[in-house]
Amino acid sequence: MFRVLLLFFVVIGVSYGKVFKKTDVIDLKSAITEIRFRDGKLYVSVELGKIYVLDIKTKKVLKEFKFPDIENYFGELNPPKIFSLDVCKNGNIILVSEGYDGTRELKFIKDGNFIPIISGKERISMTKVRFVDDNHVIVATTGDEILLVSLKDKKILYRKSVGMATFSDMEINEEKSLVAVGDESGDVHIASVKTGEVVKDLTGINVDRLFNVDFRAGKVASGGRDRRVAVYDVKTGKGKRFDGNFLVFGLGLSPSARYIAYLYNDKNDVLVVDTVTGSKVDLLTGHDYTVSIVLFLDEDTIIIGCDDGKIFFWRRQP
Repeated sequence: MFRVLLLFFVVIGVSYGKVFKKTDVIDLKSAITEIRFRDGKLYVSVELGKIYVLDIKTKKVLKEFKFPDIENYFGELNPPKIFSLDVCKNGNIILVSEGYDGTRELKFIKDGNFIPIISGKERISMTKVRFVDDNHVIVATTGDEILLVSLKDKKILYRKSVGMATFSDMEINEEKSLVAVGDESGDVHIASVKTGEVVKDLTGINVDRLFNVDFRAGKVASGGRDRRVAVYDVKTGKGKRFDGNFLVFGLGLSPSARYIAYLYNDKNDVLVVDTVTGSKVDLLTGHDYTVSIVLFLDEDTIIIGCDDGKIFFWRRQP
């Protein structure tokens, strides 16, 4: 009996393997809402009205943007929540933030200057933003719409509905030609950036509200309330299913889409899976609060952002 138990624990240890090692933890003291990587720097937005720029090697804060307090429904002044951000190749930043009286605002940070693009007066319920090029961004709304916006002219070039449910998450592909939009139906809608028209629906695996979508190397991953994770091939529309033991609030694909990491259980552990073989690579533990952001910098480096403001850095061991 002892030998059987010993063999069991050995097998479990091998299956998770301690492949990744936690190398650093930093604490920004506010729930992480978005993490983007560009040219050796991490751009991190938090709920309490700040954006941090960190050096990826030293983990030191290079720059901090703090937004003025706004007035809520009760006349109280509070920091505005940053819902989403992205970074262009030239280092400029675009973001969706909370505005006065529960509105949403689209802002552009260029050369350190704050430039309003869409004000809260427009009453557009924006929630996610991604750069298309230096002058254009694509924005998603809670109403399952996408907008192509010109930064130079501050104009909406199109506003198209991509689904019939409440929006959950959006990601753009590397070529900036397609966006994947997930919603509460469990489906993922693939739309053309140029026209805003839906070109394909990815369905059949998730059956409830999605929380997170990623788009890399021609693959789209989605996870949500049904505790399922889907990895679809955009060309064929075929997908693979991976299961969790908790609501999948965070997930991320590696650059090659060979691996996926996602919130696995209510202990805030993150499971890394080989999407080709379906085998479990590692279980990343030690996160005290809910994991909301999972980002692969490369095939060997994973960054995890949590609701307590901590960012964990994991590195594949040689």
